[in-house]
Amino acid sequence: MKIVPRTVKGMRDFLPDEMRNRNYLISKFREIFEKFGFEPLETPVMEYSDILTGKYGTDGEKLMYNFKDRAGRDVGLKYDLTVPLARIIAQYTQIIKPFKRYQIQPVYRYDNPQKGRYREFYQCDIDIIGTSSIMADAECLSVCSSILTELGFKNFLIRINNRIFLNTLLSDIGFTDSEKIIVLRLLDKKKKVSSEKLDAEALEKGLNSEYFNNLITLLSESEADPVSFLERLRESGTTDGIKALLDLYSFAISLGVQEQNIKIDLSLARGLDYYTSLVWETEIVEPAIGSIVGGGRYDTLVERFSKEKIPCVGISFGFERICFAMKELSLFPKRKEYSGIFITIFNKDTLHESIYIAYELRKSGIPCELYLDKKKLKQQFKYASRKKFKWVIIIGPDEVASGKAVIRDLENSSEEKVDQSSLIDFFINYK
Repeated sequence: MKIVPRTVKGMRDFLPDEMRNRNYLISKFREIFEKFGFEPLETPVMEYSDILTGKYGTDGEKLMYNFKDRAGRDVGLKYDLTVPLARIIAQYTQIIKPFKRYQIQPVYRYDNPQKGRYREFYQCDIDIIGTSSIMADAECLSVCSSILTELGFKNFLIRINNRIFLNTLLSDIGFTDSEKIIVLRLLDKKKKVSSEKLDAEALEKGLNSEYFNNLITLLSESEADPVSFLERLRESGTTDGIKALLDLYSFAISLGVQEQNIKIDLSLARGLDYYTSLVWETEIVEPAIGSIVGGGRYDTLVERFSKEKIPCVGISFGFERICFAMKELSLFPKRKEYSGIFITIFNKDTLHESIYIAYELRKSGIPCELYLDKKKLKQQFKYASRKKFKWVIIIGPDEVASGKAVIRDLENSSEEKVDQSSLIDFFINYK
């Protein structure tokens, strides 16, 4: 019985055209991350379960891939890049701080596959470890804005908030500490579900409906002019977290984030339990696929692995969603229909000349493909045409004798003879 070829649910193959887009995007991320002084890091695909659990909240842990290895050890596939980073910081105390790192790797979540959402997907993270300065938070937002702008996005919005302020507000309204966790998770769903569904879930979780409605009403009132709203609250005595939030807004603009691309959103909570204060998310207007960037400050996460208190802040780019959005908006560079160099094998007597030409071109940094099978020229040309090569190099007995090579331009259906010694200059100087 033959095996049916198929991929595991929620996971994908990437054929060459798609991989060119993904490689382009990764190269842009690396380029900008390093321009801002971030250093590369990589961690294993698996961690011990006690490293991963207890950091993502109930909803997050339901999506984790946990299992026992053959030795009976509890392990799991990494859910994100932040918790492994916290483990790295606690384990390698020699790392110089502030430590600015970037990481581009796949993560795994047993989520419901849908458009733009998969069970294996790439994340691109930057984090700054070892400073409490809000300038570090603002620099993360500056990187976010720089990347999206350089990739060609015009209509995007960075929403920012402070969970310290939000917690104070919840206390003032009357929520208990145990209820606050539930409320924060509900607020994280506020823009994803209807108000009716949100109210029903609040009631189901046992929250005081009056308190919850008061909170939603208050947050709705802040949407038109959140800066003025915060100033009024500060005058009335509610101060926790307001200054830091206003400072972040101001510093981010000073670091190049355009005012139309950033907004204080007092309903933003971020669902992960490890966030401690400032948080943010970024959305694009079209296509409407939800948040494509998220992050915040997590000043107590490293303490779970170490006695040392180390402040941390970071931002995660939704690589897959950004890929999807760029395809929808045609933001990837267009590949020329005809490109590349193909070298034919005329016959066994000229084989070494073709091999030598391929070697010389590659040594000079010119990519080319050498045909590998013993087939007629007609079949080789058919292959070159299907692969959309622009140039085909032919070296037959006459060319070997004269030191020449035939260069056929498949795009223009023309050809010319050049000295073999001039092939490198021909391709370098071609415009």
